[in-house]
Amino acid sequence: MGIVLLAFSMASLAFAQPSATAEALFRNGLQEMEAGRYEAACPSIAESYRLDARPGTLFTLAECEAKAGRIASAVAHYGDYVAVFSRMPEDQRQRQRGREAIARQQMDSLRPNVPQMIVTLPKDAPFGTSVRMDSIELGTPSLGMSLPVDPGEHRLTVQVPGLQPRSTTVNIGVGATLRVELEVPRASPVQPPRPEPSPATAPPMRTERDERPREPSEQGESRRVVAYVLGGLALEGLAVGTVTGILAWQKKDAVERECPDAYCSADGMDAADAGTTYATVSTVSFGIGLAALAGAWIAWPGGATEVGSARGSMSPVVGRTGEGSALFGVRGGF
Repeated sequence: MGIVLLAFSMASLAFAQPSATAEALFRNGLQEMEAGRYEAACPSIAESYRLDARPGTLFTLAECEAKAGRIASAVAHYGDYVAVFSRMPEDQRQRQRGREAIARQQMDSLRPNVPQMIVTLPKDAPFGTSVRMDSIELGTPSLGMSLPVDPGEHRLTVQVPGLQPRSTTVNIGVGATLRVELEVPRASPVQPPRPEPSPATAPPMRTERDERPREPSEQGESRRVVAYVLGGLALEGLAVGTVTGILAWQKKDAVERECPDAYCSADGMDAADAGTTYATVSTVSFGIGLAALAGAWIAWPGGATEVGSARGSMSPVVGRTGEGSALFGVRGGF
């Protein structure tokens, strides 16, 4: 019972903290609204609604945006409030004190004055070109459409893969319709080509000692990765081979017990079949494990034999002897 109460208390605390923060943000937003500082008031109320989505907060956010001149955002939030109001039970609607009627009146009054912007790209824009309006990315369906926007300045950014983004700022007034065809960047790539060295700065001629092949650090890292992978495969193969070998040995005891003579019981036949399968899996797994172990040794930087100017090459061998036993090894030459 105590654990249940503790869990309930912790859940209540976790729920109360965002609510308390949302309440503080809402009160701060109201104070800023009363002082006429809408640029500070609206973000505070919007954050309060994000933390605690109350219908009254949503209505107040729409009111703040309408007073701040963000009429497109205000119309959208008035519409959201009306949609929430339509789903409320009757007792909750009574507590809204006529806000739904005010929201509808504001929508009808503001909607004709909402600016519209049409953003397009040239037909030859490269594949993958993206467009952003302020902080919002415009998908392909949004391009060429009449989009409601708030009056004022808007920043449009075009990004072509591999090129520097290009931004432009446009200004749109109340009730206006603006069509913007964006220019696609066609400048050089972000990383310009390296200039050809002039004769005065040409690199010095290599000496005979400099011509000796060297192994780059990147190649060494790649060989280490291959060695780690093969080492893991070797451990897994040896582990599987060991386990299945033990199981095969156990089945051998069962076969000897169930097949004392030429006749075998059903359990003996099952044990013989299972033992054969385990033995085969064990042999193959050991072969893979040993081959991978040899490959890991060869792949490790410095693992291949090198004496003077001669280099050795080695490769793993897996096979069977004539008596049916497994044969594992490494072959190569120096």
